[in-house]
Amino acid sequence: MPSDGSDFTDPGLPPTLFANSAIPIPRFVVLLHSFPHPHWDWMFEVNGALATFRSAADCLDNLLCGFRQSWTQLPPHRLIYLDYEGPVSGNRGEVRKILGGTCQWLKKNDEEILLALSSPEISGILYLSRASQMNFWETQWKNFCEPNEQGKIEAET
Repeated sequence: MPSDGSDFTDPGLPPTLFANSAIPIPRFVVLLHSFPHPHWDWMFEVNGALATFRSAADCLDNLLCGFRQSWTQLPPHRLIYLDYEGPVSGNRGEVRKILGGTCQWLKKNDEEILLALSSPEISGILYLSRASQMNFWETQWKNFCEPNEQGKIEAET
């Protein structure tokens, strides 16, 4: 839960918040990276670069089921990785796209990150909170569900 005590599970935001906007929509991608061992790189577009985090390979099912996970923050990556699949320079293995879509940064500070993600495969809220070690983050996920009677999007429980 965010440190301000708010409930991140019900942001009241539709998954396609920027659908009719002329503002470029930030994107995200999840890549399977084979080096130094198979893992996933989660990349989120921000300020002309990709904020990047490493997770265990095949973590999506556990994440979507609500299990907390620990991710490692990596240095920012180039935007080319939003669309790139293939070998990585310097004999650093290969990358293959697992999923991708659009993202909206709802909150970003030194201790917390809150992102709305939308893709054909997933649509929901990703919450990251800094763990005790500087480059490690705990993650949580909440799916969007159907609008309620008032037309408000609510997160699944």
